[in-house]
Amino acid sequence: YLDETSLVNASGVCRRWGHLIRTHYPDELWRDLLLQRWPLFKPSQDIQNWLSAYYTMMNSIACKLCFLNATGDSPLPNFNGQEGASRETRLEKELIVQSSHRV
Repeated sequence: YLDETSLVNASGVCRRWGHLIRTHYPDELWRDLLLQRWPLFKPSQDIQNWLSAYYTMMNSIACKLCFLNATGDSPLPNFNGQEGASRETRLEKELIVQSSHRV
């Protein structure tokens, strides 16, 4: 239930994580997301692994937060059909913890 950026970063952790993410999220999804995020990108050759290409493109960005704010964060489909629900719950919990530490 990770968001797009977290999935891309997790895919680079090790081969096993990369395999898990490629298994659950098809290459066509990464192609579509890459072309959506970088509309001017025109590959000069056939891309065999779109997740890897997406990972490379994400790692070439100097300010990922600026990039995500500019392009909008499009949630990936979750297995339970609740897009982004777990991410929102996690963020709400983090905000509660942060506010309790300020008191």
